[in-house]
Parts: sequence; C-alpha cells; structure tokens
Amino acid sequence: MKDIKIYTKGLITAEHVGGWASILSFQENSKELSGYIPNTNARRMELMAIISGIGALKEPCNIDIMLSSDYVFQAINSGKVKQWMENNWKDEKNQKIENEDLWRMLIIQHRVKKHNVKYLRERAPKASYYKRCDELANMAIQEFIAKNRNQES
Repeated sequence: MKDIKIYTKGLITAEHVGGWASILSFQENSKELSGYIPNTNARRMELMAIISGIGALKEPCNIDIMLSSDYVFQAINSGKVKQWMENNWKDEKNQKIENEDLWRMLIIQHRVKKHNVKYLRERAPKASYYKRCDELANMAIQEFIAKNRNQES
C-alpha cells in the first residue's frame, strides 16, 4: 500500500460561508482539493477536508491525516467516535452529536476503502502545506462570494 499524507484545513467567515482544503502528498507528488459550503461551521469544514482528501484516493492506502486542529484529533484518538457509534450517535449526556452525517461518512470511507488511517496532530506543522491549505480554503470562499455577487447583479 502507498503511504500518503493528507494535510487539511477548514475555516469559515463571519457570514458562515465555509471553505475547506486538502493536500494529498505522496513521495514527491501532491494533489490539491478545495471547496466551499454556505451556512456552515468550522468543524464541518474540517471534516469535509478530511472526507474529500480520503475520497480522492482510488486504492487502499496507509494514510497519515496531518491535523492542525484538535476537533477531529480528540474525537478519534480519545475513542469518542467509537463511543458515539456504540451509543447510536449520542454523547454521554444522551444528546445527538454534532455533525453526525459527516462522522458517519468518514467511518464508511474507512471501512469501504479499506485504508489504514492515523490521525496526527503536528506539533511543528509543515508551514508550507498548512499555509497552502489556508490559501485554498480562502480562495474557495472567495469563489462563492463572487458567484453570489454576480447572481445578485
């Protein structure tokens, strides 16, 4: 299996327009992905970046998801996601968990595509990858804003 690193970024504007980006890195090659979603939150964008990155892979791989945020890292590595699944996607207070639809999609990707996935929180992130992810996510948001402006004219 190929060893892939996926760098991710999810962000939103004050108007709740979200942008996400993933950079897939394999040996000396890389692939950039990005998109936008209106009326969303930053956590959904973080999950979309990961789901999109994994979804772009055509064969089972060993994947290191390089996270710049704690949300997904904590949920996966603390065992919370497993607990949520076992508790019908409810938390310890029996409340429906946030972003259940995306968590389910992520888990299905792991199972169907048969990837070996590790979620890592980089202490000293590779600035160039994260900076580029930030640029891509911001460009996606600007694309949405420009399209909306043109539709309103």
